[in-house]
Amino acid sequence: MKESRSTVDKIVEVLARILAEQLSQSLREKAKHYFREVAKRIAMIVIGLLFLVTGLFYVMLGIVKAIALYIPEWGAFGLVGVIIIIIGYFTLKRAAR
Repeated sequence: MKESRSTVDKIVEVLARILAEQLSQSLREKAKHYFREVAKRIAMIVIGLLFLVTGLFYVMLGIVKAIALYIPEWGAFGLVGVIIIIIGYFTLKRAAR
């Protein structure tokens, strides 16, 4: 009876070890997949932000050039810069609420 009990214990131990290894492998694969997806999304966000900032830069440059038709160019850059600072300030103030 003692021998059969130890045999059952060994079988249960082997099955538990196999189950734990399979679970561990499955969790590792899911973690790799999750981190790859997160990395892809972060890369896409960074690329999108770069394009957004570049586009906004050119729009602001166009506004400066349009204003520079009526006032000196340094004044146009200064005016647009101050407007951007004010917009940024109020945006950050609102986001901090």
